[in-house]
Amino acid sequence: MRTLLIVEDEQIIRKALLNLAWESIGVDRVIDASNGEEGLRQAALHQPEVIVTDINMPLMDGIAMAKELVQRASCQIIFLTGYNEFDYAKEAIKIKAFDYILKPVDKEVLLPQVENAFRLVEEDILNRQSAQEFKRQHLVNKLLFSSTEVPLQEIRGAFTDSDPPHQEKSSPPDFPQAS
Repeated sequence: MRTLLIVEDEQIIRKALLNLAWESIGVDRVIDASNGEEGLRQAALHQPEVIVTDINMPLMDGIAMAKELVQRASCQIIFLTGYNEFDYAKEAIKIKAFDYILKPVDKEVLLPQVENAFRLVEEDILNRQSAQEFKRQHLVNKLLFSSTEVPLQEIRGAFTDSDPPHQEKSSPPDFPQAS
């Protein structure tokens, strides 16, 4: 399921963004927020893969919100702004934003970029899954064809996701000790 979060303080712009043909690029759910603080709450609640956010907003701006989000969530961020200032662009680059688009926003530019951001997230998920499957297969081969003892930590690592997107890290399950 593709979930998009739109964070924009100007109600007219937010409504216009909400009414774009998101389903045409496979977006299943669109959530909105009117400032960065609300955006953080909505992101924690709905775990969007892509966030489209204004930069200059009351309470918490888009840059501050994005800095918080990149520390705890796996998502792509696209900044929208009416400001063509180098300092904003520099901050967006530091955060590793997917894109920085000047307002007024053209849907012919925004929709493809949002779709590309979703594809990047999906590729990242597939890469993580492939890496985890490789670890499991390597462990199975080691258990079947090697005479060396396999450390318990390696077994745990092969069966726990080391960095699951959109989730808090959890401790690996306890395995019974061999007697």
